[in-house]
Amino acid sequence: MKDISEKELRELTTVHNLHCLSVFIPTHVTGDKDVLAGDALLLKNELKEIKKKLAVRGLAQSELDELVKPLQNLVDSTEFWSRQAGGLAIFCSGNLFKKYELPITFKPFHYVSTEFYITPLFSALETHVNFLLLTLELNEVRLHKGSGTGLQEIDITEMVPSGLEEVVGSDYEQKSSQFKSQQKGHGYSVYYGHGEGKEENKTEINKYLRKVNKGITKLLKNEKVPLVVAGVDYLVAAYREINSLDNLYERHIPGNPKLLGLESLHNRALDLLQPYFNKTKKEKTEAYREFQGTPKTANSIDDIVPAAMHGKVDTLFILKNQDVFGMYDEVADKVEYKEGSGLAEVSLFNLAAKEAFLHGANVYLVEKEEMPDGFSIINALYRF
Repeated sequence: MKDISEKELRELTTVHNLHCLSVFIPTHVTGDKDVLAGDALLLKNELKEIKKKLAVRGLAQSELDELVKPLQNLVDSTEFWSRQAGGLAIFCSGNLFKKYELPITFKPFHYVSTEFYITPLFSALETHVNFLLLTLELNEVRLHKGSGTGLQEIDITEMVPSGLEEVVGSDYEQKSSQFKSQQKGHGYSVYYGHGEGKEENKTEINKYLRKVNKGITKLLKNEKVPLVVAGVDYLVAAYREINSLDNLYERHIPGNPKLLGLESLHNRALDLLQPYFNKTKKEKTEAYREFQGTPKTANSIDDIVPAAMHGKVDTLFILKNQDVFGMYDEVADKVEYKEGSGLAEVSLFNLAAKEAFLHGANVYLVEKEEMPDGFSIINALYRF
């Protein structure tokens, strides 16, 4: 699968078995035979270490081979490695086997326990962005549904005019020819500027945009996700004045959409929308710093795990590629560390992240400079 939903993540948290295997490796989207073979080798190396840990747990060789068979099959599949997306997450336990080719990267890592290691997947959830992209031109209007991975066109041919010609009528061809000759030396804005004939052009364009707005509004009136417009500045400005939707985004993508291309439009839309999608994270970071040093925040895993277990955590910030191992005593409601405890030890960060998530908290994996408290590797903002 190329994506993972919150529902799927919740399902992974419900799996408890004697042997749960979690594996994460970086992969290449494209590359020659040697590059793809390198990705397979990374999984092979992780599998080698997993087998050692399973042997220590006392598994007979036949049981061990059966448990890791799905992983070994991936290592041996040339076809599989030719269709990756940046990062591979694998979960294997008994009859359950799931793999996710995700548009994020991971450091090579494996985890053998009685439950799955889900912490790295919270970065994948942050790529779950949804938006709408309207490409606006005088001779064409197109609408796309956007996500973190690409654009998907929505058919609007029955909802909006095909272009200015459909609205203006028989006069369009002559004016369009005049516009194109003007365009060579002065750019798009000359058709919408001032002077002889320009006010008439402006009236016609506004008429066209009103019909576009009417169709788009009818189609998207119940949509809450942001609508980004791509087009030359004067056309977008005119459309903004006519627009009837509340979700029209405050910034647009300037330029001719056809010249920019869909890949560039997608990337520019994501960049443009970063402040919008990071709003909650920013607000929670500011809230943590405001209440830092009070009972509303914590920066110790010893405090955070019990709080997460009781649904007290509102937002959890975890420094990427960090962890602490130990045990949680449910009866005593506290974290314990025992040297040489071996099999009983679990990832306390994974436990905190899982319980916080299941209780409806925000969970963010962040770089050091993004941590609300840069002197610790885990921060929690409490609900109460």
